[in-house]
Amino acid sequence: MLGDAYDHGVSGAPLSTIDISCGGCLTAIRFETEPHEDAPVTSHVLAPGAVVVRFRDAVRGLLERGVIEDEIPALLGDLVLGVLVGVPEIANEILAKGARSVRIQKASYAMPAWYFTVWGAESPWRLDRFPEHIDDAQKKSALRDGEFGGFIVPEHGSRVLVLPLQKFQVVGFYNRQARLALPRFAEKKLGQGHPGFLIPWEQLVPDRARRPL
Repeated sequence: MLGDAYDHGVSGAPLSTIDISCGGCLTAIRFETEPHEDAPVTSHVLAPGAVVVRFRDAVRGLLERGVIEDEIPALLGDLVLGVLVGVPEIANEILAKGARSVRIQKASYAMPAWYFTVWGAESPWRLDRFPEHIDDAQKKSALRDGEFGGFIVPEHGSRVLVLPLQKFQVVGFYNRQARLALPRFAEKKLGQGHPGFLIPWEQLVPDRARRPL
């Protein structure tokens, strides 16, 4: 399974999508429906298995040459390959031997989706940069609770503030973005089983302290 994502249909209603890859032939398929019980489910092939296999071989070549870090932005930016990066057979290769630990460049807000999917899963929260001022009390709170950088969960509202340089583990890719796992220390604030965050790759920097991308 590649993961869940959300888009909007022609009517403006949110679409619930889920991508899978065949365990045998590796064909990547997207299932799509509107998030209500009686909505029809449609499907289409993202890429045939042969394309996924060739792409996996190309990624292995990048890993062997040690240049995957330089190539990830171009792969994610490609309209076709950027989606296929999320195929488990591709993503697992990258995450096992290349990109795993990253930090965010600038302070960002994470916002939950206001709806759930018909698949019974919550959407990953979108992590976006923001221009607002952070006062000293907020910074101290985040630094006290976090490892380096940190989280601030406001008492009112649903936004979660993440300060710059907070470290995350990359656990996958979806729709040309990185999917980040919730750090363990933040589980007490947001709860176990949190779906994590989606963020554009260009808003991340390598975590050089532990291992390079």
